[in-house]
Amino acid sequence: MKPPGTRAIDTKQRVLVATGLLSVLLAGLFTLTAYSHVQATLASIRENTRQLEAENRSLDLLRELEQGLQQNSVEAARLEQLIPPGEEQARLLAQLVLAARENGVDIIRLEFSPAKITPDSIGEIEIDLILSGLYQDIKSCLRTLTTGQRLLAMNAVELTKREPDIATMTQAQVKLTAYFLPDAVTVASEEQSMPKP
Repeated sequence: MKPPGTRAIDTKQRVLVATGLLSVLLAGLFTLTAYSHVQATLASIRENTRQLEAENRSLDLLRELEQGLQQNSVEAARLEQLIPPGEEQARLLAQLVLAARENGVDIIRLEFSPAKITPDSIGEIEIDLILSGLYQDIKSCLRTLTTGQRLLAMNAVELTKREPDIATMTQAQVKLTAYFLPDAVTVASEEQSMPKP
């Protein structure tokens, strides 16, 4: 038999060992819970980072689009000054293209200078045009342009051969002035929009 005090020591030791094991298990459980929470937080941070990066790319694209829009607006404003206002633009271009097409001539280059418009006078615009085709077709096209619906004055014509080996193909560099009434479109549109008595 064991002395009576020995058993108490064994129980105390068992309680201490059990308490130590329980402490280690609780610490491990706490560590595991904390680790799981940290992993979930890291995953959330990674997802938020991906979303922010995607939003930053979207914002960068929007900035680029805004810059492009501003540049296009500036270019559009510059082009609007080169051609007559409103419906006059479409009419003038249609007249030039139709005359070239009807006469079998290609338009190689078409440039407009800024329209000269004053409130009390007729507007005018200078046109530089390069046509390509047979001599007689170019001649017919120029006649069509100068006798068409719009008053077009021919300021200069310079004919050159397009290719040295082809005697019949030529190019014509033409300078024209187109005239139009600046207020005619405005007056016509106002008259159409006014109620009739």
